[in-house]
Amino acid sequence: SPLKKVSRSRFFQESWQSFLKAIDECFGESLDKAAQNLESWFPSLLFPPGAGTEETFFRLCNRCGACAKACPFFAIHHVVRPGTFADGVPSIDPSSAFCRFCEGFPCITACHTGALSLPPDGKKIEIGLAEVAADLCLRPRGVSCEACFKSCPERFRAIGIPSEPAAVPTVLPRACAGCGACVAACPVSPKTAIIVSRRL
Repeated sequence: SPLKKVSRSRFFQESWQSFLKAIDECFGESLDKAAQNLESWFPSLLFPPGAGTEETFFRLCNRCGACAKACPFFAIHHVVRPGTFADGVPSIDPSSAFCRFCEGFPCITACHTGALSLPPDGKKIEIGLAEVAADLCLRPRGVSCEACFKSCPERFRAIGIPSEPAAVPTVLPRACAGCGACVAACPVSPKTAIIVSRRL
């Protein structure tokens, strides 16, 4: 029978797809485990107010614990992962205690290395950005929940509730400072329907 003509681009595309499939079949489980290990070594952390870029923060922070001791709401804690890159790094877990953005920022004042510092020219301090996980939110399931909306501090008002009963809440990126009050208020567990991630 006559040979089927295959274009050069189609040939390389199919060859590449076959290669990726073979890699996944041979090393799929190992790659998944490697990704999990990478996350444990370099976790996505929510730093205290006043932290700059991740590179600058890790370079300047000496893990002294002064910021954690200065927090009146015990929102700052140290990551305990012996032998990993993140061990001892101060971070905030909103599900345990969210940041109140205290007047005067005692955590920043307590930092003597410059790892935490007030931004110049009175620029707004942001530690993260909230995001709603639609697949976990109760509203699409018929539950009239407004916990995240009601918990968002008046000075931010970064969360809105759509008029449609089943629609998930919306986050206004320009208004959100990443305090995490919404995460603390979310009734969904064990994984909340709203998370706060560090702004990149």
